[in-house]
Amino acid sequence: MKRYIFLLFVLLSSQLIAQEFKAMISVSSAQLEGTDKRVFQELQQSLNEFLNERVWTNYQFNIEEKIECTFMLTLQERLASDEYTGRLNIVYRRPIYKTSYDSPMFNWVDKDIRFKYTQGQPLIYADNTFSSNITSLFAFYLYLILGLDFDSFSPMGGTQFFQKAQAVVNSAQNSPMPGWKAFEKQTNRYWLIENLMNSSYSTIRTFYYKYHRRGLDVMSQNVDIGRSA
Repeated sequence: MKRYIFLLFVLLSSQLIAQEFKAMISVSSAQLEGTDKRVFQELQQSLNEFLNERVWTNYQFNIEEKIECTFMLTLQERLASDEYTGRLNIVYRRPIYKTSYDSPMFNWVDKDIRFKYTQGQPLIYADNTFSSNITSLFAFYLYLILGLDFDSFSPMGGTQFFQKAQAVVNSAQNSPMPGWKAFEKQTNRYWLIENLMNSSYSTIRTFYYKYHRRGLDVMSQNVDIGRSA
């Protein structure tokens, strides 16, 4: 009897603490020749589990509330037996309340992708710790997407997640991998989160809320009020 009660408790707990993301990840290795493709199939599966099965917040998400986004990792060059370069395309669209429409909020191409990965390698990540470039890359963009999503539902609601994304950047400052440092270029991960956190651009973040929550979300019930907002 106790065993059944325990199993019921586990089942209910798993339903209450649902993961936040319904992410689609693809890894393309078409540009790499003479490489065992099984390592990239395993990487894609591991990334899928890393994005979708890990709990990223303290909030409870219902199944229909999961954040849908896509990641396309295109590998372009093999530098060593376990080191690769490429680019990462990230797209996040926010659903509009009571409609079949969605609003594009983030469409980004990161061309500074470089990481090490070997077959069977576990994808380990902990906040404020740089374990590997591949996990820090995806953790950064997941926190950024969470920030944008929460900003669109409440004024400046995504600040806590932008702070986490900025912490990922800070923990990567001693890494030799590109995309994390201010002096490299003005369109990398460092400046992306720096600008989102900069108070000079706070009106852009409040715009996300007004445009979506007070505008598009309202239009299914009152077109005039939604359009006016």
